Amino acid sequence: MAILTGIQTRSYMVGRIKAGDKDEKGRPHRLEGFRFTSPSPKVAGEIAEFYHGEEPRPWGRQWEVYTSLTEIAVALPPGNLVINQSMMRWSGGGPTMVCDGVTTTRPQRGPCQCPQPDDPDDPDSVWAAINERRRLAGQKNPAGCYPYTWINVSLPDIGGFGVWKLLSKSENAAAEIIAQAVLLERARAAGQFLPARLALEYRESRVDGLLRQYNVPALRIDDSIRALAAKGGEFAGRPLSEQLPPAPGQARAITTGSSAPPPTATPSPGVPAPAVAGEVIDDGIADAEIVDEWLDAALRTAESLTTEEAGRRLFIATAARARAGDCEPADAGRVQATISARIADLRSDLAAELDPADPWAVKAADLAGEPDADAALAELGEAHAAGQVDQARAARVRAAILVRYPKATAA
Repeated sequence: MAILTGIQTRSYMVGRIKAGDKDEKGRPHRLEGFRFTSPSPKVAGEIAEFYHGEEPRPWGRQWEVYTSLTEIAVALPPGNLVINQSMMRWSGGGPTMVCDGVTTTRPQRGPCQCPQPDDPDDPDSVWAAINERRRLAGQKNPAGCYPYTWINVSLPDIGGFGVWKLLSKSENAAAEIIAQAVLLERARAAGQFLPARLALEYRESRVDGLLRQYNVPALRIDDSIRALAAKGGEFAGRPLSEQLPPAPGQARAITTGSSAPPPTATPSPGVPAPAVAGEVIDDGIADAEIVDEWLDAALRTAESLTTEEAGRRLFIATAARARAGDCEPADAGRVQATISARIADLRSDLAAELDPADPWAVKAADLAGEPDADAALAELGEAHAAGQVDQARAARVRAAILVRYPKATAA
C-alpha cells in the first residue's frame, strides 16, 4: 500500500549521465561520448557491456564508465520533472541563490535579485540584462546566476528501476529545451513512458577571438507530434490534436457553438503537483550533490578569501565533506592547498604593513625557531589583552611571525 499524501513523490536515481570531466589540472573537459556514474558496480558493468564502454573504474564512492556514444535510446518516465530548470548561484558551501528569473525561492521567497531589463518589451534592454547577469555570474565571487537544466531519463536496457540524471549548465541547452519540456509534460499526461533519444550535439563559438568547443545535450523524440497528440493531453488549454492540421486524406472537424473553458485540473492523491519554475525539487541539489559544481565554487572562494577566519571555516567544511564521502579526497586536497596558499598571501600582505621600526617587528625578525615563535605569539596575546597593543597592530605582528613560522601557535 502506497502513502498517498504528506510525502513528495520522486524517482529513485540509478546514476548520472555526464557530458564532460576534468583534465589533470582540474579544468572542465569536453568528452567525445557519454560518461556514466553510478554507486552500483553491477549497473556500471551493464553500462560498459551494453554500450561497449571502457571497463568500470572507481570514482570516489561510485563507479564510472566512459563510452564513445553520442546518442542513446532512453525512455522519458511518466509524471513530472523529466526536465527541471533553475537559475542558481553557487558558493563553496552549495547553492546560495535559486530563482526563475522573476522570483527567488532560496534562501527565501522574494523578488529575483538578477539584473532585470528596464523595458521587458525592448529586445536591447532584455539582452543588456542577460549580459550583465552573465558578467556577474562569471566573477571569482559569483554575483549572478547561471541556468541549470536537469534531464531525467530511464535506460530501458539497463537494470535498476529508476532514473538517470543529466545536468547541463549550457545556456543554449536551457533555451532550446524549455519549449520542448512543456510539450513533453503534456504528452506524458496519460502516464505512459515516452520513447526518445538523448544526444550530445557539438557546438562551437568564438569569444574574444578564441574558439570555444562544447557539447549541448538534446532530447530527440521518436514519436511525431501527431503520434503524441493521439496519446491525449492538452497544450495551452486545448487538446493538442485540435491544434494540428488534418492528416493527408482527412478533413478537420468543424465545431460550432460556445465551449466552456477547460476545467482546472485537480491533482489526484499521490500525484505530485507541477513544479514551480525555479523551485529546487530534488533534495540532492539542496545537499550540494553536484560534486563538480561544488569543487569549482570552492576553488573560486578559496582563491578570493579576504580573511583567515573565512579560510579556516572553508578548510574545516572541506575536510568534513571529504570524510562524508561527498567529494574526492584529491579534490578536497586541492581546495585545502588553495586555502593555505591564499592565507599565506594574506599574511604576507598584512605583515608588509608593519612598521620596520616597531619593536615587535624587530622581535619577529630575530626569532630563532618555532619555539621562539610560539612564545612570541603567547606574549603578543597577553600584551593585546592588557591593552598594550591594539587589534590592528596585533594582527600585523601575528602575520609577521606566521609568515616565518606558519605552524607556530600561542599554546
